[in-house]
Amino acid sequence: MRGAIQKQKEYSKAYSEYHKAIAIEDNLNYNEPPDWFFSVRHHLGRALLNAGSYAEAEKIYRQDLDTWKENGGP
Repeated sequence: MRGAIQKQKEYSKAYSEYHKAIAIEDNLNYNEPPDWFFSVRHHLGRALLNAGSYAEAEKIYRQDLDTWKENGGP
């Protein structure tokens, strides 16, 4: 659904859905392997980049690195 919203360029609706998903993801219990393979913040960051919101995308990616420190490389 979020992908369809994003393709229709209804960015504010898509961002709202991404933020809901992030809140859910942040409250998941720790599991190994993780319940979700990729952080929802990756998807939101990409949507923000596509919309030209580069500073906001950087902020989201940095938030992701606070939780998943090894996502930034070696």
